[in-house]
Amino acid sequence: MVFIILLQIRYAYELLTNPIWKRNYDVFGINEQDHVLEKLSQQYAGEKFSNIALPLLRTVASDTGDYAFNVITSKEFQSMFQDSKPWLLQVYSSGSNQSAQFANSWKRIAALLNGVANIGMVELGEVQVAAYLSEKKPMGRFFFRNGLPSVVAFPSGCKTSDCLIRFEGELSVDAVTDWFAMAVLNLPRIFYYSKESLVMYSISLSPHLTFYS
Repeated sequence: MVFIILLQIRYAYELLTNPIWKRNYDVFGINEQDHVLEKLSQQYAGEKFSNIALPLLRTVASDTGDYAFNVITSKEFQSMFQDSKPWLLQVYSSGSNQSAQFANSWKRIAALLNGVANIGMVELGEVQVAAYLSEKKPMGRFFFRNGLPSVVAFPSGCKTSDCLIRFEGELSVDAVTDWFAMAVLNLPRIFYYSKESLVMYSISLSPHLTFYS
């Protein structure tokens, strides 16, 4: 029992002394490392607390700032719906391991949709915008049902959270791209949307779009 209590105290200390993790937890209830307590409790069962390697929690291996592009601030969000293209946004955190792991997939998604949609990212520190893009519990707390990263889209003509569409599937290039093509662009279902197929269908819908290789 003493071991579990010490483990919980150390866990809480590390979580709450990391400013990014604390922010994510306090505002949005996000804690990507909540599995650590159970894992360590089983791994070190019957041993002394002094035998546990510290720190308990691991920081993100790579800085998400290395891949973040077109990061939307609160000021920019007010005026970003200037053209008719739909928007695809990723809400991420600079301290999120899951966001960092999604980096390469997001780059590929952005490349496939380049010219078809506006692509942007919102860091959780932009609390006002992140809260606007989140869901809201009955008691008023903001949250992201599937944690981070969270992907949302504003179809053409949609300029408020009332009509945004949330992606709730597997975070992969194919899944996100196919969802965007069908749910946001209203294209017919096919097994795989390549850059070429997106270009072909979108040109038929809007001949004024410009595409890049």
